[in-house]
Amino acid sequence: MSLLLSKEGNRTSSYSNMGKDRGSVSVTLLWILVWISAYGQGFSAEVLSKNIFFIAESRDRVTIPVSPMVLQGTEHHYQWIWTSHDGRHSNTTIAKIISSTWESVSNTLGFSKGSGYNLSMRPHFGNAGEFVFMQTKPASVIVVRFEAFAFKVTPYDWPSFRLGSDVSFSCKLSSLQEGTTLQWERDGDPTSNTTLFYDNTVHMVIHSVDQSSKGRYNCTLRQNGTWLYGVYNTLNVQTSKLARFVDSSSNRLIN
Repeated sequence: MSLLLSKEGNRTSSYSNMGKDRGSVSVTLLWILVWISAYGQGFSAEVLSKNIFFIAESRDRVTIPVSPMVLQGTEHHYQWIWTSHDGRHSNTTIAKIISSTWESVSNTLGFSKGSGYNLSMRPHFGNAGEFVFMQTKPASVIVVRFEAFAFKVTPYDWPSFRLGSDVSFSCKLSSLQEGTTLQWERDGDPTSNTTLFYDNTVHMVIHSVDQSSKGRYNCTLRQNGTWLYGVYNTLNVQTSKLARFVDSSSNRLIN
């Protein structure tokens, strides 16, 4: 898997190129940087807040990066605190760090120690939520906030579909903020296919697929019309109505 980065003004985006395998999932990732004010010993007067997007159930772990400024000669205590989007956990301490030594981390919830102070987690849909990295000693101060949003596309792998068959797809977001919309698009425009939206999930149905149905379909998140994040997959159609079984196990995201 190769990771490509591009910059457009103040916006940095990246996407994963899964190669030429049929049904591969490609990811477009947008980091949104919003600065908010906060004050505390050993830190800048500005604290970074980020939005992170990931695809649920992919093979790549999600890293939440942080680099606090540590004063030499002083013991610092830190915590990672998590509130899940699904409401199962609220202000749950998932890791404790003294200076650079990790004292504990909630492995059973899918979290683990990353490099330095970074938090690593499995890309489970239920792990999406707000993450706060804060110093608790010698002074209590929030260092950085993250909002991690999970996308879940069903089916994850897209095989080659039979000519004339009906197919359906769904794309779910762990949390939909005010002013944002989730929709299926083709070539940058909403699809003309049947679409339904319910419970932060957009469904797309294509009846009687034919060669004109082939192409790239995007599950796109926009805020007030501005593109934020997109996941796309390619629909392929068999040349005959004869059933052909496709092993799509190789189409998962790989390192």
